[in-house]
Amino acid sequence: MGNRAVVIFTTEDEKDISPCTYLQWNGGPESIYPFLAEMDRRKLRLDRPDSDHPRFCQIVGDFFDADKFGAYSLYASNGPTEITAEAIKKVANPGDNGVYVVCRAKALRVRRFNEDYPKDKGGKVNYDKPEFREFTAEDVAAEKKAADEHSYKGGIAETFLKIGGGRTAEGD
Repeated sequence: MGNRAVVIFTTEDEKDISPCTYLQWNGGPESIYPFLAEMDRRKLRLDRPDSDHPRFCQIVGDFFDADKFGAYSLYASNGPTEITAEAIKKVANPGDNGVYVVCRAKALRVRRFNEDYPKDKGGKVNYDKPEFREFTAEDVAAEKKAADEHSYKGGIAETFLKIGGGRTAEGD
């Protein structure tokens, strides 16, 4: 069993959209937000989905290649034609953690989508008919805050410093 997620990069106006990046492991917010922070630490703020997508794959690949589990951890597929729940659902299997739609222009902005299982009138969860929904801005902010406070964040940052051999980013 994985800890799956899909990450998609987009421009501020959401007209340019990257391919989907599928993570088999480390797809929870406590990993995704530190991966994005590592892009900033390496000064990989290009604000273009066609550049952000491969750089994100590089960051995640570096992290997974630090151990023996890297072989099947990362995939890419066609991205959606627009950023709507319906369009994303057609191209992205949300996995356990759903879909992160990331815009890195000016400031980090993340939209989140995932399957939600409705309850019937008796309160029983209906796993047969999941609904694909977008998180509220408040839910995303709370998720990011929890991820920023998670103990796992330090371990990811430490791993990247070790991978880089203590090197600083270009321009430092």
